[in-house]
This record gives sequence, C-alpha cells and structure tokens, in this order.
Amino acid sequence: MADYFKQIIEDINEDETSLKYQIGRFPNDLIKISTNQTPFFAYDYLNFDIEDYSFHHPEFLHEDYRAYFSKVKKMAKLSLNELIDNHKRTEHFHINPPNKVMTELLGKIFNKPRLQPDELPFVGQFHLNTPNDGSKKAPRIHFFVGPLAVFYILLYDPFHQIYPVKTAG
Repeated sequence: MADYFKQIIEDINEDETSLKYQIGRFPNDLIKISTNQTPFFAYDYLNFDIEDYSFHHPEFLHEDYRAYFSKVKKMAKLSLNELIDNHKRTEHFHINPPNKVMTELLGKIFNKPRLQPDELPFVGQFHLNTPNDGSKKAPRIHFFVGPLAVFYILLYDPFHQIYPVKTAG
C-alpha cells in the first residue's frame, strides 16, 4: 500500500496535477488496491444531461434525497472491503466492470464516445430502495471508483434499467 501512495504522490508532484479522476490517468489495478479505505464521495461527473438518468429526473423525489444521504452516511463509515463483502446487508452495493449500457453512458459523460477498455473505470451501484408495492420504481445510484476510494457519483437510475434484474424464463 505504501508503494501505491508513493507512486501517486510522485505522479502528482511531477506533473503538478491533482488526484481528481481523468480517463487513463490512474490504472484500475492501482485504484483497486485501496479497498481498506472508507469511501469519499465526489460529484465532478454528476449527470444532469442524460435525461433518463439525471439527478433532475422527475422521479427523484424528496424521499429519494433523504434515502440517498442516509445511505452515503452509512457507507462512508465502512471500508470498500466491508461494502463488497457485505453487499446483501449494505444497500445492495456492487462494483464491477461496466456493461454495454454503462459503457455508452460513460462515453457521453466523458464526452468520448469510443472509450478503450483500459480507459473504463470500475463502476458500482447501490440502491435507495426497492419497494414491494407493485411499483416499477427501484432507484439505483451509479458511480465509478477513482483513486483513494473516491466514489464519483454519476447517475440516478429510477427504474433499475442500467443493470436490469435478470428474470428466469
């Protein structure tokens, strides 16, 4: 872990840049190492433009805001390892490589339609709630993982469409 931090600090000092995520700047294998840290939350890439997954979506209601900040507060106290290991008990938290839909959305967000596989960050999601009242709403928050366990919040998926639940059939 010390080598990881040393390399990042050297890169920052050498290039006079910041730790903020940039496509291709920090390899995913370096980012993955920081799993013993608790996450930080950043909003540099928060989506307001892709209408179906915008935080301005008409389905993003007052109770969703309340649920969001409750989840963030809870998650901020757990290490990335704890979140991954206990995902069934910690807000259905998942981190994985992006699927086709997420890859296209990342291309729009980064304004780079043809992202190379090594440019794709690890993405994750957590749920705000999953009602069992017959509603089709099952809001998910999507993010990607940056250096030092920074979770860049990206998208609001009110109907769980980016990574839909696979049904038997």
